[in-house]
Amino acid sequence: AIDSTVVFSSDLEHISILKQEKGKLLSFVIYSIPAFVVHRYSLQTISALYSSIRSHLQAIGEGIPAVISAWKNALRPLDIKMDALAKILKNYGISTMNLGSVLNNHMMLGRAWEHANALEQFWTGIQMNDQLLVKMEKALHNNAAGVETMARSSLLAPARALIICIQELYGLDDELLPETLRLAKISKVILFAIEFLLSQILQTRFRLRDFVSWLRSASSAVKAQDTPSDSVQSENARKRRVPQALIHRVANYFHDENNLDSEEGTTTEQIVGSCVSAILSGKKDFVQRRADESNSPNSVKTSLFDPEGISTLPPALNRTIKIADETFDQPRVCVQKTISQREIILPQD
Repeated sequence: AIDSTVVFSSDLEHISILKQEKGKLLSFVIYSIPAFVVHRYSLQTISALYSSIRSHLQAIGEGIPAVISAWKNALRPLDIKMDALAKILKNYGISTMNLGSVLNNHMMLGRAWEHANALEQFWTGIQMNDQLLVKMEKALHNNAAGVETMARSSLLAPARALIICIQELYGLDDELLPETLRLAKISKVILFAIEFLLSQILQTRFRLRDFVSWLRSASSAVKAQDTPSDSVQSENARKRRVPQALIHRVANYFHDENNLDSEEGTTTEQIVGSCVSAILSGKKDFVQRRADESNSPNSVKTSLFDPEGISTLPPALNRTIKIADETFDQPRVCVQKTISQREIILPQD
Protein backbone atom coordinates (compact mmCIF):
# COMPACT_ATOMS: atom_id res chain seq x y z
CA ALA A 1 0.00 0.00 0.00
CA ILE A 2 1.17 3.51 -0.84
CA ASP A 3 1.07 6.03 1.99
CA SER A 4 0.94 9.80 1.40
CA THR A 5 2.31 12.40 3.80
CA VAL A 6 1.67 16.12 3.51
CA VAL A 7 4.32 18.51 4.86
CA PHE A 8 3.83 22.28 5.15
CA SER A 9 6.54 24.89 5.47
CA SER A 10 6.28 27.27 8.42
CA ASP A 11 5.10 30.16 6.21
CA LEU A 12 2.78 27.92 4.10
CA GLU A 13 4.60 28.98 0.94
CA HIS A 14 5.55 25.39 0.13
CA ILE A 15 3.53 22.20 0.45
CA SER A 16 5.13 18.81 -0.13
CA ILE A 17 3.26 15.56 -0.68
CA LEU A 18 5.43 12.50 -0.11
CA LYS A 19 4.44 9.07 -1.41
CA GLN A 20 5.96 6.07 0.33
CA GLU A 21 5.62 2.32 0.02
CA LYS A 22 6.87 0.11 2.86
CA GLY A 23 8.92 2.99 4.23
CA LYS A 24 10.57 3.67 0.88
CA LEU A 25 10.13 7.09 -0.73
CA LEU A 26 8.72 6.78 -4.22
CA SER A 27 8.07 10.40 -5.25
CA PHE A 28 7.12 13.76 -3.91
CA VAL A 29 5.30 16.79 -5.26
CA ILE A 30 6.17 20.35 -4.22
CA TYR A 31 3.56 23.07 -4.50
CA SER A 32 4.73 26.67 -4.27
CA ILE A 33 2.15 29.28 -3.24
CA PRO A 34 3.96 32.64 -3.04
CA ALA A 35 0.67 34.51 -2.49
CA PHE A 36 0.52 33.09 1.03
CA VAL A 37 3.70 35.01 1.84
CA VAL A 38 3.21 38.15 -0.23
CA HIS A 39 -0.42 38.68 0.84
CA ARG A 40 -0.30 36.93 4.20
CA TYR A 41 -1.84 39.68 6.31
CA SER A 42 -4.45 40.59 3.71
CA LEU A 43 -5.55 36.96 3.40
CA GLN A 44 -5.75 36.62 7.18
CA THR A 45 -7.94 39.72 7.36
CA ILE A 46 -10.12 38.55 4.46
CA SER A 47 -10.56 35.15 6.10
CA ALA A 48 -11.66 36.72 9.39
CA LEU A 49 -14.01 39.14 7.63
CA TYR A 50 -15.53 36.32 5.59
CA SER A 51 -16.40 34.46 8.77
CA SER A 52 -17.86 37.60 10.38
CA ILE A 53 -19.88 38.68 7.34
CA ARG A 54 -21.35 35.23 6.84
CA SER A 55 -22.32 35.01 10.51
CA HIS A 56 -24.01 38.43 10.39
CA LEU A 57 -25.94 37.52 7.24
CA GLN A 58 -26.99 34.24 8.81
CA ALA A 59 -28.16 36.08 11.94
CA ILE A 60 -30.31 38.43 9.86
CA GLY A 61 -31.71 35.52 7.86
CA GLU A 62 -32.71 33.70 11.05
CA GLY A 63 -33.99 36.88 12.67
CA ILE A 64 -36.54 37.79 9.98
CA PRO A 65 -38.88 34.77 10.46
CA ALA A 66 -38.44 35.02 14.24
CA VAL A 67 -39.55 38.66 14.25
CA ILE A 68 -42.48 37.89 11.93
CA SER A 69 -43.70 35.16 14.27
CA ALA A 70 -43.25 37.33 17.37
CA TRP A 71 -45.07 40.26 15.73
CA LYS A 72 -48.09 38.18 14.79
CA ASN A 73 -48.22 36.73 18.30
CA ALA A 74 -47.99 40.24 19.75
CA LEU A 75 -51.07 41.41 17.83
CA ARG A 76 -53.06 38.23 18.37
CA PRO A 77 -55.14 39.52 21.35
CA LEU A 78 -56.51 42.39 19.26
CA ASP A 79 -56.79 40.19 16.16
CA ILE A 80 -59.12 37.87 18.07
CA LYS A 81 -61.47 40.75 18.89
CA MET A 82 -61.40 42.09 15.35
CA ASP A 83 -62.06 38.62 13.97
CA ALA A 84 -65.11 38.47 16.25
CA LEU A 85 -66.27 41.76 14.71
CA ALA A 86 -65.76 40.34 11.22
CA LYS A 87 -67.84 37.29 12.14
CA ILE A 88 -70.71 39.48 13.37
CA LEU A 89 -70.60 41.60 10.23
CA LYS A 90 -70.60 38.49 8.07
CA ASN A 91 -73.71 37.23 9.86
CA TYR A 92 -75.39 40.54 9.02
CA GLY A 93 -74.34 40.24 5.38
CA ILE A 94 -71.88 43.14 5.59
CA SER A 95 -68.63 43.05 3.65
CA THR A 96 -65.57 42.50 5.84
CA MET A 97 -62.97 43.37 3.20
CA ASN A 98 -62.18 46.64 4.97
CA LEU A 99 -62.96 46.65 8.69
CA GLY A 100 -61.39 50.08 9.01
CA SER A 101 -64.06 51.52 6.72
CA VAL A 102 -66.79 49.83 8.79
CA LEU A 103 -65.42 51.27 12.03
CA ASN A 104 -65.04 54.67 10.38
CA ASN A 105 -68.72 54.63 9.36
CA HIS A 106 -69.66 53.94 12.97
CA MET A 107 -67.36 56.71 14.16
CA MET A 108 -68.83 59.26 11.76
CA LEU A 109 -72.52 58.23 11.70
CA GLY A 110 -73.20 56.33 14.90
CA ARG A 111 -76.79 55.11 15.04
CA ALA A 112 -77.54 56.85 11.75
CA TRP A 113 -75.52 54.20 9.93
CA GLU A 114 -77.72 51.56 8.35
CA HIS A 115 -75.72 48.70 9.92
CA ALA A 116 -75.46 50.23 13.40
CA ASN A 117 -77.16 47.23 15.00
CA ALA A 118 -74.27 44.98 14.00
CA LEU A 119 -71.73 47.27 15.63
CA GLU A 120 -73.86 47.67 18.76
CA GLN A 121 -73.88 43.89 19.12
CA PHE A 122 -70.09 43.96 18.95
CA TRP A 123 -69.64 46.85 21.39
CA THR A 124 -71.92 45.31 24.01
CA GLY A 125 -70.45 41.79 23.74
CA ILE A 126 -68.46 40.15 26.51
CA GLN A 127 -65.27 40.53 24.50
CA MET A 128 -65.55 44.33 24.87
CA ASN A 129 -65.58 44.29 28.67
CA ASP A 130 -63.52 47.27 29.79
CA GLN A 131 -61.36 45.29 32.19
CA LEU A 132 -60.49 42.90 29.39
CA LEU A 133 -59.65 45.84 27.12
CA VAL A 134 -57.34 47.33 29.76
CA LYS A 135 -55.61 43.99 30.17
CA MET A 136 -55.31 43.64 26.41
CA GLU A 137 -53.89 47.15 26.06
CA LYS A 138 -51.09 46.36 28.53
CA ALA A 139 -50.38 43.08 26.77
CA LEU A 140 -50.21 44.79 23.37
CA HIS A 141 -47.85 47.45 24.69
CA ASN A 142 -45.51 44.91 26.31
CA ASN A 143 -45.61 42.53 23.36
CA ALA A 144 -44.90 45.25 20.79
CA ALA A 145 -42.05 46.59 22.92
CA GLY A 146 -40.64 43.08 23.11
CA VAL A 147 -40.77 42.72 19.32
CA GLU A 148 -38.98 46.04 18.92
CA THR A 149 -36.24 44.87 21.28
CA MET A 150 -35.97 41.59 19.37
CA ALA A 151 -35.73 43.41 16.03
CA ARG A 152 -32.95 45.64 17.37
CA SER A 153 -30.91 42.72 18.69
CA SER A 154 -31.51 40.15 15.93
CA LEU A 155 -31.72 42.45 12.89
CA LEU A 156 -30.34 45.93 13.50
CA ALA A 157 -27.24 44.90 15.48
CA PRO A 158 -25.96 42.36 12.89
CA ALA A 159 -26.85 44.76 10.05
CA ARG A 160 -24.70 47.50 11.57
CA ALA A 161 -21.89 45.04 12.25
CA LEU A 162 -22.19 43.86 8.64
CA ILE A 163 -21.64 47.40 7.34
CA ILE A 164 -18.54 47.82 9.52
CA CYS A 165 -17.04 44.51 8.36
CA ILE A 166 -17.62 45.38 4.71
CA GLN A 167 -15.95 48.77 5.17
CA GLU A 168 -12.84 47.00 6.47
CA LEU A 169 -12.48 45.30 3.08
CA TYR A 170 -11.65 48.65 1.47
CA GLY A 171 -8.00 48.93 0.55
CA LEU A 172 -7.05 45.29 1.10
CA ASP A 173 -6.80 44.44 -2.59
CA ASP A 174 -7.49 46.49 -5.71
CA GLU A 175 -9.05 43.47 -7.43
CA LEU A 176 -11.61 43.26 -4.59
CA LEU A 177 -12.63 46.91 -4.81
CA PRO A 178 -15.40 46.64 -7.48
CA GLU A 179 -17.06 43.70 -5.73
CA THR A 180 -16.61 45.37 -2.34
CA LEU A 181 -18.37 48.50 -3.57
CA ARG A 182 -21.30 46.40 -4.84
CA LEU A 183 -21.43 44.56 -1.54
CA ALA A 184 -21.39 47.80 0.44
CA LYS A 185 -24.17 49.34 -1.65
CA ILE A 186 -26.58 46.40 -1.42
CA SER A 187 -25.85 45.90 2.30
CA LYS A 188 -27.03 49.47 2.92
CA VAL A 189 -30.42 48.45 1.57
CA ILE A 190 -30.61 45.87 4.37
CA LEU A 191 -29.73 48.48 6.99
CA PHE A 192 -32.20 51.06 5.67
CA ALA A 193 -34.97 48.44 5.43
CA ILE A 194 -34.41 47.38 9.04
CA GLU A 195 -34.35 50.99 10.25
CA PHE A 196 -37.58 51.62 8.37
CA LEU A 197 -39.02 48.46 9.95
CA LEU A 198 -38.18 49.71 13.44
CA SER A 199 -39.79 53.07 12.72
CA GLN A 200 -42.95 51.26 11.61
CA ILE A 201 -42.98 49.10 14.75
CA LEU A 202 -42.69 52.22 16.89
CA GLN A 203 -45.39 54.00 14.88
CA THR A 204 -47.68 50.97 15.20
CA ARG A 205 -47.22 50.98 18.98
CA PHE A 206 -48.60 54.53 19.15
CA ARG A 207 -51.40 53.65 16.75
CA LEU A 208 -52.40 50.66 18.86
CA ARG A 209 -52.50 52.88 21.94
CA ASP A 210 -54.83 55.34 20.20
CA PHE A 211 -56.99 52.63 18.65
CA VAL A 212 -57.55 50.72 21.90
CA SER A 213 -58.34 53.97 23.74
CA TRP A 214 -60.95 54.74 21.10
CA LEU A 215 -62.34 51.19 21.37
CA ARG A 216 -62.83 51.64 25.11
CA SER A 217 -64.47 55.02 24.60
CA ALA A 218 -66.77 53.82 21.81
CA SER A 219 -67.80 50.71 23.70
CA SER A 220 -68.64 52.69 26.82
CA ALA A 221 -70.57 55.26 24.79
CA VAL A 222 -72.72 52.57 23.15
CA LYS A 223 -73.39 50.89 26.48
CA ALA A 224 -74.47 54.25 27.93
CA GLN A 225 -77.06 54.90 25.23
CA ASP A 226 -80.66 55.14 26.48
CA THR A 227 -79.50 55.20 30.12
CA PRO A 228 -80.02 58.04 32.65
CA SER A 229 -77.32 60.68 32.78
CA ASP A 230 -76.47 59.72 36.35
CA SER A 231 -76.19 55.99 35.63
CA VAL A 232 -72.99 54.03 36.06
CA GLN A 233 -72.79 53.46 32.29
CA SER A 234 -73.02 57.19 31.57
CA GLU A 235 -70.41 57.97 34.20
CA ASN A 236 -68.04 55.38 32.71
CA ALA A 237 -68.61 56.81 29.24
CA ARG A 238 -67.67 60.29 30.43
CA LYS A 239 -64.52 59.02 32.14
CA ARG A 240 -63.37 57.12 29.08
CA ARG A 241 -64.16 59.79 26.52
CA VAL A 242 -61.13 60.50 24.34
CA PRO A 243 -60.01 63.88 22.94
CA GLN A 244 -61.21 64.92 19.52
CA ALA A 245 -57.62 64.95 18.27
CA LEU A 246 -57.33 61.23 19.03
CA ILE A 247 -60.53 60.53 17.11
CA HIS A 248 -59.12 62.37 14.09
CA ARG A 249 -55.90 60.35 14.31
CA VAL A 250 -57.76 57.04 14.46
CA ALA A 251 -59.93 58.09 11.52
CA ASN A 252 -56.77 58.78 9.55
CA TYR A 253 -55.46 55.32 10.45
CA PHE A 254 -58.53 53.80 8.81
CA HIS A 255 -57.61 55.54 5.54
CA ASP A 256 -53.84 55.17 5.71
CA GLU A 257 -52.03 54.31 2.47
CA ASN A 258 -50.40 51.37 4.25
CA ASN A 259 -53.71 49.57 4.77
CA LEU A 260 -53.00 46.04 3.63
CA ASP A 261 -54.92 43.12 2.26
CA SER A 262 -55.55 40.43 4.83
CA GLU A 263 -53.16 38.12 3.00
CA GLU A 264 -50.21 40.44 3.62
CA GLY A 265 -50.81 41.50 7.21
CA THR A 266 -52.87 40.70 10.27
CA THR A 267 -56.40 42.03 10.74
CA THR A 268 -55.10 44.61 13.20
CA GLU A 269 -52.47 45.85 10.73
CA GLN A 270 -55.13 46.19 8.06
CA ILE A 271 -57.20 48.40 10.38
CA VAL A 272 -54.50 50.68 11.81
CA GLY A 273 -52.46 50.91 8.60
CA SER A 274 -49.31 49.12 9.74
CA CYS A 275 -46.89 47.61 7.21
CA VAL A 276 -44.54 45.69 9.53
CA SER A 277 -45.49 42.26 8.20
CA ALA A 278 -45.25 43.49 4.61
CA ILE A 279 -41.70 44.79 5.16
CA LEU A 280 -40.56 41.52 6.71
CA SER A 281 -42.18 39.44 3.98
CA GLY A 282 -40.75 41.61 1.19
CA LYS A 283 -44.08 42.96 -0.07
CA LYS A 284 -43.50 46.56 1.01
CA ASP A 285 -41.25 48.77 -1.14
CA PHE A 286 -39.87 51.26 1.36
CA VAL A 287 -37.55 53.02 -1.08
CA GLN A 288 -40.36 54.77 -2.95
CA ARG A 289 -41.84 55.99 0.32
CA ARG A 290 -38.50 57.44 1.44
CA ALA A 291 -37.99 59.07 -1.94
CA ASP A 292 -41.48 60.59 -1.93
CA GLU A 293 -40.99 61.97 1.57
CA SER A 294 -37.68 63.58 0.63
CA ASN A 295 -37.73 67.24 -0.40
CA SER A 296 -34.40 66.87 -2.18
CA PRO A 297 -34.53 66.86 -5.98
CA ASN A 298 -32.03 63.97 -5.95
CA SER A 299 -33.92 60.74 -5.51
CA VAL A 300 -32.86 58.53 -2.62
CA LYS A 301 -33.37 55.58 -4.91
CA THR A 302 -30.54 56.62 -7.22
CA SER A 303 -28.02 57.97 -4.71
CA LEU A 304 -28.07 55.42 -1.89
CA PHE A 305 -29.69 52.24 -3.12
CA ASP A 306 -28.74 49.40 -5.38
CA PRO A 307 -29.01 50.36 -9.05
CA GLU A 308 -30.72 47.07 -9.78
CA GLY A 309 -33.78 48.37 -7.97
CA ILE A 310 -33.81 45.97 -5.00
CA SER A 311 -35.77 47.76 -2.30
CA THR A 312 -37.24 45.14 0.00
CA LEU A 313 -35.61 43.27 2.86
CA PRO A 314 -35.60 39.54 1.89
CA PRO A 315 -34.46 40.11 -1.74
CA ALA A 316 -31.76 42.49 -0.49
CA LEU A 317 -30.53 39.86 1.96
CA ASN A 318 -30.42 37.16 -0.73
CA ARG A 319 -28.62 39.50 -3.11
CA THR A 320 -26.08 40.44 -0.43
CA ILE A 321 -25.32 36.78 0.26
CA LYS A 322 -24.75 36.17 -3.46
CA ILE A 323 -22.46 39.18 -3.89
CA ALA A 324 -20.55 38.26 -0.72
CA ASP A 325 -19.87 34.81 -2.14
CA GLU A 326 -18.67 36.37 -5.40
CA THR A 327 -16.48 38.85 -3.52
CA PHE A 328 -14.74 36.28 -1.37
CA ASP A 329 -14.29 33.98 -4.35
CA GLN A 330 -11.82 36.47 -5.86
CA PRO A 331 -8.96 35.82 -3.39
CA ARG A 332 -9.26 32.07 -3.97
CA VAL A 333 -8.99 32.58 -7.74
CA CYS A 334 -6.00 34.89 -7.33
CA VAL A 335 -4.20 32.43 -5.06
CA GLN A 336 -4.82 29.58 -7.51
CA LYS A 337 -3.16 31.56 -10.30
CA THR A 338 0.09 31.81 -8.31
CA ILE A 339 0.37 28.10 -7.55
CA SER A 340 3.23 26.25 -9.25
CA GLN A 341 3.81 22.52 -9.07
CA ARG A 342 6.90 20.33 -9.41
CA GLU A 343 6.81 16.56 -9.19
CA ILE A 344 9.95 14.52 -8.59
CA ILE A 345 9.93 10.77 -9.16
CA LEU A 346 12.80 8.96 -7.53
CA PRO A 347 14.46 6.08 -9.37
CA GLN A 348 13.78 2.64 -7.97
CA ASP A 349 16.21 -0.20 -7.70
